[in-house]
Amino acid sequence: MLLEEDRAWFKELHCDLNSVKDSEPRRSILDREEIERIFAIVESANLLTVLVPHGFICGIGITIYEHEGVPKPELLLALLDDHIPRLDSRSVYEHIRGVPSKYQERRGGDVRQDVWELFTRHTHTPRNREWLAKYKIPMSFEKHSYDY
Repeated sequence: MLLEEDRAWFKELHCDLNSVKDSEPRRSILDREEIERIFAIVESANLLTVLVPHGFICGIGITIYEHEGVPKPELLLALLDDHIPRLDSRSVYEHIRGVPSKYQERRGGDVRQDVWELFTRHTHTPRNREWLAKYKIPMSFEKHSYDY
């Protein structure tokens, strides 16, 4: 069951990442501790996750829903691959300072492998597949469906 403080944190984070003010979101990237907390809550609270395509070139996202104890799944948080930092290509200090990534930008047909592994660790579980079927939520499980 989702704790009220976790529900409130998810909704606040969702607004920060996805609400546009003056043509820019309030925040554009998460830190490692936030990412770890998000997915720890997903696991402990048995939250429904859905992998979604986004953008024009191989973007993916994950939507996280509360579904137990509510009439229908309720959106808590939507994350995009752009919200996940590429800490492997720059130091944590550079990341915090906002130094642009040295990572080669993705080419056509390349979903970010680090994000694919992070998101599918939660979207592709047998339990999540059962929930997707129960709520009749379509989702492709094949990586090539997101490589375009």
